[in-house]
Amino acid sequence: MDRALAVLSQIEEDAKKVKPTDVEKEVDLEYDIGLLLASDPNPLDHDALHADRDGYLQRLARDNCQLLFNRLYQLPTQTKDDVTTVNLPAAQLRIPREKPAPKPKPLTKWEEYAKAKGISRNKKGKKIWDTELKRWVPRYGAKKAQADREKNWVMEVPANVDPNTDMFAKAAEKKRERVAKNELQRLRNVKRNMKVPTVGVTPKDVAKSSTSELTEAAALARRSTASLGKFSQRLPRDAPTKERGKRRQFAPAVGDTRGEVRGQLELLQNLGRKEKGAVVDTEKAANRLIHQEQRERAASKEDKPKKGGKKRWIPNTKKGEKQKKAIAKKAGKGRKGAKGR
Repeated sequence: MDRALAVLSQIEEDAKKVKPTDVEKEVDLEYDIGLLLASDPNPLDHDALHADRDGYLQRLARDNCQLLFNRLYQLPTQTKDDVTTVNLPAAQLRIPREKPAPKPKPLTKWEEYAKAKGISRNKKGKKIWDTELKRWVPRYGAKKAQADREKNWVMEVPANVDPNTDMFAKAAEKKRERVAKNELQRLRNVKRNMKVPTVGVTPKDVAKSSTSELTEAAALARRSTASLGKFSQRLPRDAPTKERGKRRQFAPAVGDTRGEVRGQLELLQNLGRKEKGAVVDTEKAANRLIHQEQRERAASKEDKPKKGGKKRWIPNTKKGEKQKKAIAKKAGKGRKGAKGR
């Protein structure tokens, strides 16, 4: 009996710790369930805030969260695998972006044509059923080419074509042309999207181009001269362009040759000078040559064995290893004798 009373009292104490789900507010909260957001417009109790700041803020946050959860439980719920979920409505508050929204990708020439004609692009599967081979064949790739060779193992020569014409080579050439045409069209789309200016502007391009594109195209055409646009006429509103580099100056091939003779004589005079700054310093060159010959002579003397001196051992040979061991043994005996003394 005493044990049962103790359990009941413990349950009552635990129930007192659990706060009720019903929360009363003078002014109801402002909800945005799509963002799980609740704003409390009620004023703060300054006396309770100064008395126990942390405790008051925790109680206020708990009550507001409870009201938000009560609103969530009012939404239609779905239970699957012991998990209850709700479908949130669309958000009402528009949160500002940190960066501007990305611009839509420009349409290609085919996409513009399809949009104007109302052609819808349905997603196709990767494989298609071939009625002749009686199996699923990929739309593209190596297996597609293999299937085409199996299916088109013979090709008919039309009546208006030379009978000796290789139809397989002709079909391969047409395929290469189609691939090259598609690649050219792709590069044109890339160029059009990048807005690269061109020198030749046609009337159709003028209607689609902006003022900046036309100005840049005109500036590019003006600089495409031998003088880099130095003598080209400018428009009244054109800004002055900077020179991109200096052109090399070459002496004339015909005419007065006194300048060329003068330059050759100055070069010969510089070759004979010994002062600092000359083109060729003969004394320095002679010293370097003498030093190189001395080093070669010294190296050749070191390679030759000296007469009457110590024998030099030759590395990486049996004879050289024996000489090395004999020299090491003799040096060890000399050290022992020195220690005994």
